[in-house]
Amino acid sequence: MLGNAELKELDDGWMIILIIWGAMLGSLAIFMVICHQIQDQIKVNLRIDFPFEAIKYTLYSFSILILASIFYLRKAMLKVHTTSYNPKRPLSSVSKNQNVAVAKYLSSITIAMALSESIGIFGLVIFLLKKDWESFYLLFSVSAGAMVYFRPRKEELLNLAKRMKVMETGKGSY
Repeated sequence: MLGNAELKELDDGWMIILIIWGAMLGSLAIFMVICHQIQDQIKVNLRIDFPFEAIKYTLYSFSILILASIFYLRKAMLKVHTTSYNPKRPLSSVSKNQNVAVAKYLSSITIAMALSESIGIFGLVIFLLKKDWESFYLLFSVSAGAMVYFRPRKEELLNLAKRMKVMETGKGSY
């Protein structure tokens, strides 16, 4: 069971996690506004032999690979390993007031959101190359959808903290 001090640390960390998630989701909206503002200033001067379609489908393929990898990467990062977890040696990036579970969860969320945002950046690249609004909106929608699907969930953070607490006390294994 988690104590009141640990729950306070988790709540404080939760606010930071939400702020980072919101900022990364908001950056997609900023990219979209910028594209609408500069659309008339972009001149498409691609040569006939420029492999735009190949680049577009390559970025689509990378997007699919990124989506699949986010799922497995988050799962692996949130796993508490019995051999590597040492509660006496906290993570170096953890401040004195930050719970180890918050740091672990924050890093997994940040990586998942950065990978999700990269899909939107692929859409931005396609737009800047050829003003292809259809691909732009498709990739931005997939990116935003991934950010919402892989959004931070407080119950995940609490479960992670409980699993780490069990590992710390030695009363079980996960």
